[in-house]
Amino acid sequence: MAKFNTSVAENAKVEMIHLSLDRDEGEAKSWATRAKLPWLTMMHGDVQKTDLLSMFGPIRGVPTYLLVSADGEKVGTGSNVFSKLGDL
Repeated sequence: MAKFNTSVAENAKVEMIHLSLDRDEGEAKSWATRAKLPWLTMMHGDVQKTDLLSMFGPIRGVPTYLLVSADGEKVGTGSNVFSKLGDL
């Protein structure tokens, strides 16, 4: 959370997205609320309606966090999301 707060929260060039593959939308949103996630959470059905899976490839881990530029381009996923910020 500290890296998000210092690198992403106020950075207009990027958006962090949490992809939930949980089939139970209520439970997923409840978990995100309890975890106090400050970023966008997208549900499984909503993810299927976007280009995110084609941009980032198959989602293997749960939860999955993506970093997308303001232009809608892939910045990073997984453990490398914060290291990619310097490239912007």
